Amino acid sequence: MTACRVLELGCGDGGNLVPMAYGLPSSRFVGVDLSRRAVERAADVIAALGLQNAEVRCADFAAHAERHGLRYLAEADFFEMTVPAELASAFAELDDPIEREQYLDFFKGRLFRQTLLCHAETEVEEPGPARVAGMLAASPAQPDGDPEAGRVTFRGPKGASLTTDEPLAKAAMLALGAAWPDAVPVSELGDGEALHSLLLQAYAANLVQLHVWTPALATTPSARPRASALARLQATEGSRITNLRHATLEVTDDLGRHLIRLLDGTRDRPALLRELDRPPDELERSLDGLAAAALLEA
Repeated sequence: MTACRVLELGCGDGGNLVPMAYGLPSSRFVGVDLSRRAVERAADVIAALGLQNAEVRCADFAAHAERHGLRYLAEADFFEMTVPAELASAFAELDDPIEREQYLDFFKGRLFRQTLLCHAETEVEEPGPARVAGMLAASPAQPDGDPEAGRVTFRGPKGASLTTDEPLAKAAMLALGAAWPDAVPVSELGDGEALHSLLLQAYAANLVQLHVWTPALATTPSARPRASALARLQATEGSRITNLRHATLEVTDDLGRHLIRLLDGTRDRPALLRELDRPPDELERSLDGLAAAALLEA
């Protein structure tokens, strides 16, 4: 998965495409969008970062997808494909996946799609517990209350939660929370269909992330901390910063953005303190926060 080819239809200004190209230099990325202005902004960022594995074009490929042997596969965010329990019986009658997703757009008020296409002849399998075994899992969820209690609820930052009294499940969720923002091989969390099923359910509920690749990020600040070149560039232009886990963060304070710009891997603590004119303990808290936010490279 570190060497793949990606075509993104409706790439906009590259907010999705460019971070992937930055994180996967051995892969090739092509973005297409109808907005010439958005494509020009994406091209400027690609040029500023010196990326050789990405290009953007102003065109419309969506109308030609089927003619070129492509078909709908799924949404990039699996959680967006889940049907609310109260609508399950009605959606069970929908056989056409396109029609099904269109109705989900209406019911969820979904304005932005992240559709994945595949070759028409590709054999598609429904996700099952067996698929989870060889993957990596990550989750910021933390226990709400004493983890030694019988039943424990783990809560994520976006309102998702999981309540369980299974020792293996609790141990797995605690391990993921302790490792965050890093990912953990599922094989290190335990074995068996019960655990794999739990992780798959938590993934569908948007509480656990499942991957086959994980970025090289630092969970603790090094002697000379380094934020990604993309984050440093974005910090010069505004408050929206893309972290190494491909999530967008709002860094609204000028001091925080200034610190990110300074973290190019050449400055140690004394150099950073001279630039910032802040107490050492404040700098350490800020660096720890950036590491927890997956903004520091290993």
